[in-house]
Amino acid sequence: MCGFAGAFSFDDVGKKFHALTSSAIYSLRHRGPDDEGLLYRDNFSVGHRRLKILDLSPQAHQPMLSDSKDVILAFNGEIFNFDLLRRALERKGHVFQSRSDTEVILLGYQEWGTDVFDKLDGEFALAIFNEKKNELILARDRFGIKPLYFYRDEHVFLFSSELRGILKYGVPRVLDQTALQLYFHLNYIPSPYSIIQGVKKQEKGTFLSVVSNQVKYYVKPPSDVAEENHERALRSRLQHAVEKRLYADVPVGCFLSGGLDSTVITGIAAGIKPGLPSFSIGFPDQPFFDETGYAGIAAKKFGTTHTVFEVKNRELSESMHFLFSHLDEPFADSSSLPVQLLCKSTAEYVKVVLSGDGADELFGGYNKHEAERRIASRPMPALLAKAGLSMLSGAPVSRSGKTGNTLRKARKFLSSSLLSRPDRYWNMAGFPDGRNILTAHSIHNRLYGAAKKQFTCEEGNDLNDVLEADIRLVLENDMLVKVDRMSMAHSLEVRVPYLAHDVSSFVRSLPASRKISSGGRKLLLRNAFPDLVPDLILARSKKGFEVPLLEWFKGELKPMLEKEIGDITFLKQQNIFNPEALRQLFLKMLSGAPDDSPATLWAFLVFQNWYRNYFLN
Repeated sequence: MCGFAGAFSFDDVGKKFHALTSSAIYSLRHRGPDDEGLLYRDNFSVGHRRLKILDLSPQAHQPMLSDSKDVILAFNGEIFNFDLLRRALERKGHVFQSRSDTEVILLGYQEWGTDVFDKLDGEFALAIFNEKKNELILARDRFGIKPLYFYRDEHVFLFSSELRGILKYGVPRVLDQTALQLYFHLNYIPSPYSIIQGVKKQEKGTFLSVVSNQVKYYVKPPSDVAEENHERALRSRLQHAVEKRLYADVPVGCFLSGGLDSTVITGIAAGIKPGLPSFSIGFPDQPFFDETGYAGIAAKKFGTTHTVFEVKNRELSESMHFLFSHLDEPFADSSSLPVQLLCKSTAEYVKVVLSGDGADELFGGYNKHEAERRIASRPMPALLAKAGLSMLSGAPVSRSGKTGNTLRKARKFLSSSLLSRPDRYWNMAGFPDGRNILTAHSIHNRLYGAAKKQFTCEEGNDLNDVLEADIRLVLENDMLVKVDRMSMAHSLEVRVPYLAHDVSSFVRSLPASRKISSGGRKLLLRNAFPDLVPDLILARSKKGFEVPLLEWFKGELKPMLEKEIGDITFLKQQNIFNPEALRQLFLKMLSGAPDDSPATLWAFLVFQNWYRNYFLN
């Protein structure tokens, strides 16, 4: 994995930005500590930071130039079918100077033009400058595994792997009000929005021509498959995907959480590479969140060289300061904290890991998927739902502890059953009360409603629509962002076999009933690997990767939170938050029924630290 940034100027004013490209690329050094490259043309500049994974030689240096020196490529990611594409290009007469997948993309573009993007199976964001055409092309992979930001005005087009790279060019720092509302509902900001007005995230599965101002989707919709035995077809495809993702010129391992998804990936990988290293993180102070026992069972079965990193509450809360300093955009998925610590420790052993990300969205693994299935298959009478909500009024709903969490989920299920399907999805996808802490000025934004419609489901009963919405919203903008930022903060590459093109397109083409039904969730995945996954793991329920926010806010983080909420002068200067609404949320958190208040307070704390770092410094 790597990072890149650059500028494409339209006039003499825009050309002044090229002098800042070196500063922009330096801000991305954590993404690529092994090498740096800078190239300048009259109206184009690009810098690249490289994390060496495949072909460690100087021949794989980036930015990479064509033999004619008029095509420049900067690339972040890995292409896992590069060997097949290389052979196809060699048959057409192309001669390679390296073993890198970067050169495959470069020569592939010269041979096939922008059609090359649909041929790539991997995770990537890239920039191609064609000097003869004076054209800049940006492209991003099918799922948005790798990030790509851009900014345009009448003088210049700027692009970067992270928002911090764009900000180094001195773009105006004005909050995007729609993104602000999306953040406090979802706890993250979905593409194409960013927290800075005028800066956009390129959407997954697209390429953008800066000259023609065209954005095109290169991804074809999944087509039906002929295989009658879906389990056998999945096994074959996933085996191939894992095998491809084990290839590297540096040490490779697996994340092993103890859940079904990572257990399947680790089991396949260990069968290909005996003695493979595996890694998990444990929380001895929080048994409710700890899964290391299950990970140990899987590691023993597979014979992996297993390492458990035990993290105390103190270490988790201390890692918060690293997180705050590293986020260049507000991102409040609190599981970033343990993921960051897992990546930090894992990077001391290997440079590449395989993970189980993407399986929940593909196979229907979330609680909300089961809730939607039940509501759609047997709608609950409104009177019954309202009676249930009345009974739960004042119940000790909370994410901390088994009983409180069960009550919380029951209340959310009942309230969601009263909504239309689009509103139900939006309710389940986020924190409905999160926007309440914003000022009326911030909430009354006419674009929020349109943005909301962009990410919700249509009316209907096909559960695949919900899974597709989660792929578009949750997977791209929460799960993959979390893994990318936390792994690249420690120069660790994470590969996701479930998102291999032939695996994901196959699964997405199947009826929802093959994935989730009254018989359970992730049925296809479970039924495809009964011999590989230990029975205890097959039988266990879904467990989220969460942290004890409530305990922190009542304990060691309480002074920090009280200080931020109590700084009325600063809050009024910001004109973003309603101080009284914040105070009421704080009191709710301290009550016997905190519900999701800790998550919104965490989002507030993350935002305030981000704001101080990027608006006041």
